[in-house]
Amino acid sequence: MVGLHPLVADTPDFEAAIVLYCHIFSNDETAVRDRFERHTSYPGYRGFLAVDGDEVIGYVYGYTSKPGQYYHEALRAAMPKDVSETWLTDCFEFVELGVSRPARRQGIGRLLHDTLLRDLPHETSVLTTHVGNVAARRMYENLGWEVIHRPFVLDGGNEMVVMGKRL
Repeated sequence: MVGLHPLVADTPDFEAAIVLYCHIFSNDETAVRDRFERHTSYPGYRGFLAVDGDEVIGYVYGYTSKPGQYYHEALRAAMPKDVSETWLTDCFEFVELGVSRPARRQGIGRLLHDTLLRDLPHETSVLTTHVGNVAARRMYENLGWEVIHRPFVLDGGNEMVVMGKRL
């Protein structure tokens, strides 16, 4: 039976989420830990873990999007003014969602998604995902997200798509 726990810094579950993120995306644990920990201090932060027994099988988190935050400013700079004003004025940034490969296609992503967005005091939410991540884009579209801007390229990285959802 899958349970949900809060994603809280400086806990064994938090460390397990970082390990899972690095396993999925092949990233450096130190850099991921620094980013995850920094994000826990942002206004409106909330996060959850999906746990099956003692194993963390998924995670999700986000926070209130505010002027001065790196990603908020990057999105605002990339999007036309009317789009950024519509989507970023009262916005929750849906930052991370990951599910271990063996646990995929079992509704865990949807459970995490719905739990994160439930009862938020914002008008909109935005996220970015790689253009080529067809499975993620399909899931988000099925959950009511729409493409609001493309392309979005950050720091010379891969092309991403910005998706939005009215809450």
